[in-house]
Amino acid sequence: MNFEKLLKKLKALNLPRDEFVVVSSGSMAVRGIRDARDLDILVTDKLWSSLSEKYPIKNENGIDKIEVHSKDIEILGAGSIFRDSSIASLEEIFRSADIFDGIRYINLELLKKFKQKWAGKKI
Repeated sequence: MNFEKLLKKLKALNLPRDEFVVVSSGSMAVRGIRDARDLDILVTDKLWSSLSEKYPIKNENGIDKIEVHSKDIEILGAGSIFRDSSIASLEEIFRSADIFDGIRYINLELLKKFKQKWAGKKI
């Protein structure tokens, strides 16, 4: 799917912009590094709780996920590599995120650290 279409779907969710951050391929797509077929999102615990009341939580390969817009947008929870606090806390990911068009994206330095530690693992 086209990255712009994914962003349009994300924006249509009307999530509070200070309570989510785009990780993985979406953070590279916004910088023109590679395309993204879907968007993986980290959210605050407060937003996770709210979303889990609207959407079912699924566990795939040990990762809790909330899928919105089919598999185009996945909210990542427990078990995700991006929840490995030995690399960075959720607060640090949010604090150091880069903002493009009002949306937070994980910074590339942290993305690299997560990917290096978890090479070959599912997000």
